[in-house]
Amino acid sequence: EVPLAELDLRDLHARAVRALDGYESASGNRKEIYLEFDKVQRTYLAALAGFGALRDLSQAAAKSLSIGVGELPDAVVRLQGDLKDRQRQIKALQEQVTATLADELRATAMTGADGARVVLAHQAGWDAAAIKSLAQAVVSSPGLVVVLTGEGSPIPVVVARSSDVGGVDAGAWIKEATSILGGRGGGRPEMAQGGVTASAADVRALAERTLGTVTG
Repeated sequence: EVPLAELDLRDLHARAVRALDGYESASGNRKEIYLEFDKVQRTYLAALAGFGALRDLSQAAAKSLSIGVGELPDAVVRLQGDLKDRQRQIKALQEQVTATLADELRATAMTGADGARVVLAHQAGWDAAAIKSLAQAVVSSPGLVVVLTGEGSPIPVVVARSSDVGGVDAGAWIKEATSILGGRGGGRPEMAQGGVTASAADVRALAERTLGTVTG
């Protein structure tokens, strides 16, 4: 049952009745009294309309869940709990997928000029946040530098290095890349990100040149 007191319908009804009584019992020029009654009456009618809309929504929600209107509060609590459980499950699955893909990417690493292993990859359909998480997973192992591109406009780019790799400044690299390829970016020596107006292939070509990768 909808709590009418919380919607102030009773108070509005009483105010409307008092305003009407005041108007009917007044003598002389009753214009100002009528205007006050009209204002209260409009507010009251709007509240009734809102109550009707709330009733209709509650009935529709209850019908969709095959429960009574009075059961809605408990049902909402259960659904919120189920949603949180699903979100935790999805997060766990995402972490598993990211860890597995990070292993696969590390297996493709090429040797860079300074001896670090360099991973270059384009992740079609992945946004900036997703490739950042993947880059972090890749460089969780030692001796690695990774440059990843994703999907978007501009093209999202993330560059990161393992904590034991000192010859690559990710922040400086992304600034150079965006200067050459167009776009914006920045970050720290260990990780940086940005967006470029050039293609993912152009980013890879630049990374191959600047990081001195060779097969092996």
